[in-house]
Formats: sequence, C-alpha cells, structure tokens
Amino acid sequence: MSNNINVLVVGAGKIAQEQFKILLALNVNPIVVTRGLDKARQTQCLFENVKVFDGGVENYLLENKCPDYSI
Repeated sequence: MSNNINVLVVGAGKIAQEQFKILLALNVNPIVVTRGLDKARQTQCLFENVKVFDGGVENYLLENKCPDYSI
C-alpha cells in the first residue's frame, strides 16, 4: 500500500495499538487522537513513527483536516 494514506485512529488502547502495528506494516500513516495527555505520551513512546494528538476528536478536527479513513 501507499504511504500517502492517512488513517485517523480514535483512542490508544490495546486494540488500537494492534491496529497501529498493522497499519505501519502496510505503510499507512496512523494519526492517533486520544482524550488524555498521559495516554498520548505513552503511545508516542511506544510508537515513535505515529503522529499522536490529545484533547479529543473535536479539538483535533478544529485544527486539522479530516483524513479519508478512520478507525
């Protein structure tokens, strides 16, 4: 797959972390949105190649373009 595909992943729990692994293996760029700063920091430490934002989906969409896909 192309690395020009961005997928918004809402949440950063265990299931989402497995999704990150799959998306990265497919050369897809996961963009992670969490509500809390602590979970965002933990996720960034585990997955350095993943863009992580905190503050919830609503806040993310106020400042960023919505990707074509989301999980």
